[in-house]
Amino acid sequence: SYVDSYTDPTGPAKFVTEDGIVYIVEDDTVVIVGYESPEKLHDLVIPAEIDGMPVVEIDDNAFYLAKFLRSVNVPGSVKRIGVNAFRGARNLKSITLNEGLEVIDAIASVATDRYDRPVEEQVMATVTVDCFGVEYPEPETV
Repeated sequence: SYVDSYTDPTGPAKFVTEDGIVYIVEDDTVVIVGYESPEKLHDLVIPAEIDGMPVVEIDDNAFYLAKFLRSVNVPGSVKRIGVNAFRGARNLKSITLNEGLEVIDAIASVATDRYDRPVEEQVMATVTVDCFGVEYPEPETV
């Protein structure tokens, strides 16, 4: 996560929601960049907007190693989920993606050691898809 760079004076100003989500503002839009207290994260609902500005992106590595995270609901305002946004969130079992999402670089990947062998297993029980212009009578789980 960006917990370490949260206090970096050279980067853009970072703000924190009441739920502990760390974000930056770019061109009157919000980019989620991390979290303040991972132990508070269990069932995460990304807000569609913060302070009247749309949440449009979950940045690379935003919830990296958020081991307490169990489920995530991503609103339709989010257009991009960055590389390894949920890498190492080993208890993440469900993620809901809503219409409006345009790019998923890589939700998560398995970490490897220096010999490129997997060192952790990450199994997603459900991914509910309601995006990419596909309409289902009910959310589809893949």
